[in-house]
Amino acid sequence: MKCSFTYDHYREILQLFRNEGYKTVSFSSFKPKEPYQLILRHDIDFLGINLSILTDLEMKIGFQSINHFLMTSEVYNINSLAVKSLINRLRKNGHHLGLHIDPTLFSLYSSKQELQNEFKNLINIANIYLGPLDSYSFHRPAIIGTNKDLFPENFPFQVPKCAYSDEFTKSMIYRSDSRREWQNGCICQEIKDLDGRSLQLLIHANWWDLEEINREQNLKNYVNTHLRLIKGYLANNLSFLLESKISLKDFFIG
Repeated sequence: MKCSFTYDHYREILQLFRNEGYKTVSFSSFKPKEPYQLILRHDIDFLGINLSILTDLEMKIGFQSINHFLMTSEVYNINSLAVKSLINRLRKNGHHLGLHIDPTLFSLYSSKQELQNEFKNLINIANIYLGPLDSYSFHRPAIIGTNKDLFPENFPFQVPKCAYSDEFTKSMIYRSDSRREWQNGCICQEIKDLDGRSLQLLIHANWWDLEEINREQNLKNYVNTHLRLIKGYLANNLSFLLESKISLKDFFIG
């Protein structure tokens, strides 16, 4: 088995987990100390067709993932028809939805009360657009450092589970493909040695491709596709432009 960031290898990874007896659970349904639980999480920093492909592979093998969307992304619109279609498809296929939070948003607030009010507003809005939230995670969590203000135990009101709480990181195995790198080597090399220990696996769908390419080419492809989308949007709205039209729905769902 050759390790790579390809759809084929992702399918192999899922199959390995299934062969070992793992079942996917959400953050809200996780049971401490119970073995063979896999929390399969997607933080959606960039959005393209990759997410739709990975979640379809998961569904076919009987797995469900938790998909954390940014409400404040500058590269995709959570309220667009295309993204709404994707969200509806994820829910229809049994996947869970959550909120991906950019902590820099809260640097504007000088008091803890202001921060909590803004956080509550963000959660309420996310519940409208995404439906009932399973959980939330942080975009670039290193920014938070040791600051625990945005963790559930520090709010005077109920909030969803946090992916970075100790019960999901320190009390269980945690692995991530952040920056398109495996800190402990490809997860496929570890699965048989887990001995049923539960784990949280963070997968950024945007890093995975049909063919094996390097990280830089992956990003170039993403940027080039967005440029085509921008040109297509302009052509759809300005009749004097002759750029070829591309559907947003095709980009996100296929």
